[in-house]
Amino acid sequence: MGAQKKKSTIVLFSVVMVLLFIIAAYFIIGSVIETTINVVSQIRNDEFNIPTPDEKVKEWPLIGERLYNN
Repeated sequence: MGAQKKKSTIVLFSVVMVLLFIIAAYFIIGSVIETTINVVSQIRNDEFNIPTPDEKVKEWPLIGERLYNN
């Protein structure tokens, strides 16, 4: 394989990897923004509530009892 072909392959691979990273970051950031907007909207409308913990939480070491009771 020639040096020029090797260089072209490395550049192409690098560009593809950077594009995949940018696309993944775009979707992740979009999801975080959408979720944040939904949570803020629920808080403003007094619709945000945290469900009560399951009975099994009491069995967790160190924090289970305290977490369950609050």
